Amino acid sequence: MMVSPLLEVVGLRKNFGGVQAVDELNLIVAPGELVGLIGPNGAGKSTALDLISGFRRCTGGTIRFAGNEIQDWPAYRVSDSGLMRTFQSPREWARLTVMENMLIAAKGSGHIGALKSLFSRREIAEFERRGRDEARAFLRRFELFQVRDEFAGNLSGGQKRLLEFARISMAKPRMVLLDEPLAGVNPVLQEKILEAILDLNRDGVTVLLIEHNLSWVEKACARVVVMALGRDIATGTMGEHRADRAVIDAYLGEVAAK
Repeated sequence: MMVSPLLEVVGLRKNFGGVQAVDELNLIVAPGELVGLIGPNGAGKSTALDLISGFRRCTGGTIRFAGNEIQDWPAYRVSDSGLMRTFQSPREWARLTVMENMLIAAKGSGHIGALKSLFSRREIAEFERRGRDEARAFLRRFELFQVRDEFAGNLSGGQKRLLEFARISMAKPRMVLLDEPLAGVNPVLQEKILEAILDLNRDGVTVLLIEHNLSWVEKACARVVVMALGRDIATGTMGEHRADRAVIDAYLGEVAAK
């Protein structure tokens, strides 16, 4: 039986003045997949994620998520629909504690005012207690429980990246877009982050991953899309890409030369 895509991008375009950053990009991700998105610097990968997640408006094309056209939706509405993203540099609420960051990320926390109008104080207290219990469990899982009362801005770069994954897990998205999650972290932490990505996927979260560390992409992703000059130029396994002259010329030859 044919499975409908969770994310479908058709003819996506983005112009910045006379520069075509994304040029007729086509991309399909099925529910439960963990798909890699690779390509040289300037290929348009991060811009594509900005467009899909609602942080930028596209010049043209269609973005469908869970059957809805979302290319004109603002970022908060895209996130509320279950499609979330990370950035190349972790973003946290620096003057809130680690625990407070987690509680804000909890699904439904943004509607606490509406909840208070519908439920008793006891029911609201139970909702908040369950949220704290769940946050503690995720903080232990990501080895952040011991810093739960620290301001998030005081964490190391690696800890901030782990907090990002803990918050994503707390929010329970249907799909997450990861923009170079291994960038700037040490090899030991890279192992933890890769395991966190695989855990998210095993928990049923669909993942689209941008990453320049191709050995990690090969470990994590059964299917990899290659972008160059704003377009998708190939889809397949990393093994298939190594034998594809267009991919070698556009990207893999550049990587091997470094």
